[in-house]
Amino acid sequence: MPSSSQSPIGSIPTTVDEARRGLMPSSRSEYAREVLVHWPWLLVGWVALTLGLYSLVVSHVLAVRTWIWFSATFIAWSVAQFLSFRAVQRTRDGVLMATPTERVSLYAVAVSRGVAPPPIVAPREYQLHALRQVLGFLRAQGFTEIDTVALDSLLKRLERDGVQLVYEPLGVHDCQGSLAHLIETGELVDRPEHDGFSYELAPPSAAG
Repeated sequence: MPSSSQSPIGSIPTTVDEARRGLMPSSRSEYAREVLVHWPWLLVGWVALTLGLYSLVVSHVLAVRTWIWFSATFIAWSVAQFLSFRAVQRTRDGVLMATPTERVSLYAVAVSRGVAPPPIVAPREYQLHALRQVLGFLRAQGFTEIDTVALDSLLKRLERDGVQLVYEPLGVHDCQGSLAHLIETGELVDRPEHDGFSYELAPPSAAG
């Protein structure tokens, strides 16, 4: 198994902060669109702000003190912010509580509406690096066979080096081409009919 220093993806950024920086522009635009939905409250705030500035510079309007107009501006804009936050929170909670099938459907609808980025397919080198770490772990634990369900679970749960968050969670369905490559190189042996196991692990000498 190649070391992390020799990994073809060693130079790929892997920190949470880097991933967050990539997502922040879309998050801001999504939140801004949600705030604009509550334009009546924004309009009330602007009107109150205009009257407050007029009463401060020229004269009082409707015998209302200036601080009342500014307070009304703050309250109106705060209401718009609160309603927007609640709407975004409800959407997020709905996705988190959805079943896997519902999440796929929700994501497909979001992509079709242009409010979610399309999925990013991990490069072949990234997939192979992840798969070889999983296979190395299995060999170290004494396993000789693995099915697709267990392999998919390990890809998502095993602590791996060189992880890039934009490609995660990585799953078996994402790595079909890479699995075929490992079969071609002899690192895996396809055994779909063998006691329910999908793959037989090659010994360490063959894998190396």
